[in-house]
Amino acid sequence: MFAKVHPAKDVQSGNTGSCHDLVHYLQKEGDTGLAFFSHTDNDVSPEKAADAIIMSFGTSNEAFLDIVSGKAEPSGLLPCQLPINMETVEKQKEDVPRDMIPYVDSEGHAYDFAFGMNWKGVINDERVQKYK
Repeated sequence: MFAKVHPAKDVQSGNTGSCHDLVHYLQKEGDTGLAFFSHTDNDVSPEKAADAIIMSFGTSNEAFLDIVSGKAEPSGLLPCQLPINMETVEKQKEDVPRDMIPYVDSEGHAYDFAFGMNWKGVINDERVQKYK
């Protein structure tokens, strides 16, 4: 799904139901200026194109909106590596875990397996230590 969401503006998405829920919520809350991507073209830098990057791996719309609204603090960890580019994806061996070069953001955070952030910053709890 790709969407740039501003209340009272158009949404481009392959998943209009979820976007409709988010737009409806944001309209009730007021203009947040939120732009989000959960899928981008490999020529697009998400950091340059979005105010926030929010990814969901099978969560409910309600849980997703609780995070967006600030009612709940993010606590999830990535269940996979997010590759730095398409070349990394093409070189990967499907049967070898963690063999991709992960995307690194402008703050130096590598989007590798078990990476996650909450409102305080990078999550570094017992789950991260176990799976690092």
